[in-house]
Amino acid sequence: MRKTILLSVIFFLVFPFRKSFGDHIEVIGEITNHSGRSYRMVSFTLSVYDDSGNLLDTAPIVISNFRDGQTKSFSTIVQAGYDELSRYKIDFENSI
Repeated sequence: MRKTILLSVIFFLVFPFRKSFGDHIEVIGEITNHSGRSYRMVSFTLSVYDDSGNLLDTAPIVISNFRDGQTKSFSTIVQAGYDELSRYKIDFENSI
């Protein structure tokens, strides 16, 4: 059974950087917990898409000690070209 956690993404920034093994993007943002519950740990999946709606990559986001009403920063890396990115989606995965 999947749970729903209400959250808001305060900001979402992408910073491209190159490594010898290809294009990668560091994604930095903040998420606010509006679920009415506090969590010791909560995990999300970030999915990034191109203009045609094709999935480019997914990456985990894990936040510890996430209290109700609290805003926390996150950072993760996706493998995609900076110019390819058009939209993103963050899905709740699980919590404890």
